[in-house]
Amino acid sequence: MPKVICPACEASMGVGKSGLTLGSRLRCGECGALLEVIEDDPIELEWILDDEDDPSEADDDPVDDDV
Repeated sequence: MPKVICPACEASMGVGKSGLTLGSRLRCGECGALLEVIEDDPIELEWILDDEDDPSEADDDPVDDDV
């Protein structure tokens, strides 16, 4: 089974090559980072932002604590 390194936490992960193709996404079992396959031979992963991690999705409205 091929092993890849999480670019976020550097954990080693065993992956089944047959299920991974360019653009496939998976989560690191150690840190939970969302990863995408950017090379398939050898397998290389890139850390991508999850929707809930995306700062552009943050609520820009000020919070009113007086309510």
